[in-house]
Amino acid sequence: MRFRLLIATAALVALHTAPALAGPANWTGLIGLNDAQGPSWVREYATGTVPTTLYAATEGDGVWKSTNDGVSWTDFSSGLENYPGAKDVRSVYTSGASVYAGTDAGLFANAGGGWQPVAQGPEDDPKHPKKLNAAVQAVLKPLAGPMLAGVASGGVYLSNDGGATWTPPASGNGMSKSETVWSFAQLIPGSVFAATSSGIYRSLDGGSF
Repeated sequence: MRFRLLIATAALVALHTAPALAGPANWTGLIGLNDAQGPSWVREYATGTVPTTLYAATEGDGVWKSTNDGVSWTDFSSGLENYPGAKDVRSVYTSGASVYAGTDAGLFANAGGGWQPVAQGPEDDPKHPKKLNAAVQAVLKPLAGPMLAGVASGGVYLSNDGGATWTPPASGNGMSKSETVWSFAQLIPGSVFAATSSGIYRSLDGGSF
C-alpha cells in the first residue's frame, strides 16, 4: 500500500514539473488573420450567428469576417475605403442582423449591403448637436436601453433611436467629458461597465443621463 502511495505521489510531482506539451489546450493562431495573406493587428472581435460567424476589427485593414468559426476569413470592409480613417477599426459589435464598427472616422453600420456612416456630417443646429462626428472606440447596443458609443477624448454618447441621433455626455454625469472610453461590458440588463483611460466606470441605468 505504501509502495503504491509513493508511486502516485511521484506521478503527481512529475505532472506538475513536466514541461507543457503542445496540444488542444494551447493557443493556436487562426489561419487568415495570422499569416501573410491577411491582417495581423486585430484590436477586437465579435460573434454573429452562433456558433460559426466571427468578425474581427483590425488596425488599418478594416473588418474581416469568418463564417466557419475562424477556419478562414474574408475581407468585410466594402464601403469603409471611401472614408479616410474608417479602416482603422477600434471596435466591432453585432446586434441582430446589423454589425457596427467604431472607427477613427466615426461609427459605421452594415446590415448586409456594405458599410454606411451612422449619424455623421454637418450639424443642422451646432448649438444642439445630434451627430456622432468623433473617433468611436467602443459600441454597445443592448436589447433594451440606449445605444452607447465611447469616443476618443469625448466620453460616452447616447442614442435612444438606434443611432439616428446622438446626445453628447452631460455635465456632472460622473465621467469627464474628455475621457477616452475603450470598451463596454454589460453583465446584467442596465448595468454597464466602461473601461477608460483613467479606470473603470459603472452605470446602473444603462448609461442614461
